[in-house]
Amino acid sequence: MTTPTVVSEREWVTYPLGEDSPCVSYAFRMDRGFVPSCRIVANRHVRDWGLSYEHAEVTELIVSEFVTNVIKHVPRANPLGSVTVWHDEDARRLLVSVHDRSKFGPWIRTESLFAPPFGDPFAEGGRGLYMAARLSRDMGGRGVFKRPDWDGQGKTVQAWLSTK
Repeated sequence: MTTPTVVSEREWVTYPLGEDSPCVSYAFRMDRGFVPSCRIVANRHVRDWGLSYEHAEVTELIVSEFVTNVIKHVPRANPLGSVTVWHDEDARRLLVSVHDRSKFGPWIRTESLFAPPFGDPFAEGGRGLYMAARLSRDMGGRGVFKRPDWDGQGKTVQAWLSTK
C-alpha cells in the first residue's frame, strides 16, 4: 500500500486563467500517492465553482481513472503528468484532461468484453476508462504533440461532462 504524498497545494496547483477563473491545472509525479491529492483538488474546485455534488464526484472519479492509468502505464522515464479541470460556463460543460509524455493512447474496453462467454467480468484493464466514457458526454484524446516545457512527445486524454 502506498502512503499518500502530502504536498502543499500552493506548490503544485496553478490557475492558468487567474485564481478567480473556473480553470485549475496541476502537475503530478508518477507515484500512486498523488492520486488521492489529484482527486481531492478536482472535487474541491468543482464544488467551489458552484456545481453539484454529483458533478464533483464524477469529476473526481474521472480524474482518478485518468491519473491512475497514466501512473500505471507510462514509462518511469517520463516522471510527470498534469491535470486540467475547466468549467466552460457558457457551454455548460466541464472539461477534465490529463496530459502525459507517452505517445501511447489508453485502451478502453467495450461492454461486450465484460460478459461471459467473451470475457472475464472480474478482469482489470480498461474497466475504469469504460466507466469514465459512460459517465461523460464525450471522451477522447489528442494525438502525439510536442510541448515546449517537456523534452519529448506526449498526449492528452480528455472527457467533457455536461453541467446542465
